[in-house]
Amino acid sequence: MIESKGWNWKIVEGKSEEMWKNPSIESYYLLNRWISQNKKDFLDLGCGLGRHSILFGKSNFSVNCFDISEEAINRTKNWAESENLKFDYSIGDMLNLPYEDDNFDCILCRNVISHTDTEGMKKIAEEIYRVLRKDGECYLTLGSKDTFGFKQEDWPLVDNNTRLRMEEGSEYKVPHFFADYKLIKKLFYKFEILDIYQVVNYYEKDNGLNESYHYHVFREECAMLYSSFFLLSQQMIRQTFLHRVPFRIPHLLLYLFRDFIMHFNLCKGIYLAAADLKFYTFACMYPILKSMFN
Repeated sequence: MIESKGWNWKIVEGKSEEMWKNPSIESYYLLNRWISQNKKDFLDLGCGLGRHSILFGKSNFSVNCFDISEEAINRTKNWAESENLKFDYSIGDMLNLPYEDDNFDCILCRNVISHTDTEGMKKIAEEIYRVLRKDGECYLTLGSKDTFGFKQEDWPLVDNNTRLRMEEGSEYKVPHFFADYKLIKKLFYKFEILDIYQVVNYYEKDNGLNESYHYHVFREECAMLYSSFFLLSQQMIRQTFLHRVPFRIPHLLLYLFRDFIMHFNLCKGIYLAAADLKFYTFACMYPILKSMFN
């Protein structure tokens, strides 16, 4: 696993600083969505200069600012204090988040978790899952393999999905992980993915017009995949008394347990589309059902 390295925020100033102080377009949607869901505990994972921390703080969220860069945290803190906002701050590595399990109900990590290699991404995905609550949501972006950076042969290849950025500037020698749809689904298999879309950003540089491709992934916690339902249901029916009762009775029990879990919010992944709920709920409840009926 490659050593983590953050941006050099000390050289980000002027127009570049102004750009990184403007909240992203989608953050306004997320703000209103999470307000409507009564979410309050917000993690700005890779907060940078604090653009999203300030936005959510002004709407009375409990904000936790996290970044590997001490410079970024200090500048976020100075900005927050000038706005009379009080946040919690942590300097550290995304590979080992300094938070307890189930600590946040909303997480935003934009243009940050890609700064690692493939093994690092697996660990970061696990860490996000660990600190996100059972009914929580997370919005993140990942560099796409369609973008120019992944095709830069003069950027050293770390693994099949990762290159070291060699352009002079704030991201010099910062690792960049690049994904495609299948890899995203594989990395975040524990989550219910609500939406994946690819965005193209155009910007001008000395060598002309550049295109930067990123995947935007919106997801929530989920306990099992569809396949788990079929495997576990077959095992349960074989190992319990249910194979001896009429076919519809086991399904009726599943619906009853689904409603029970929904009411008391007992397991991660309960905030799901109605059509999918019975599958995930059943997978979560299988050990309990088995112990009751054996």
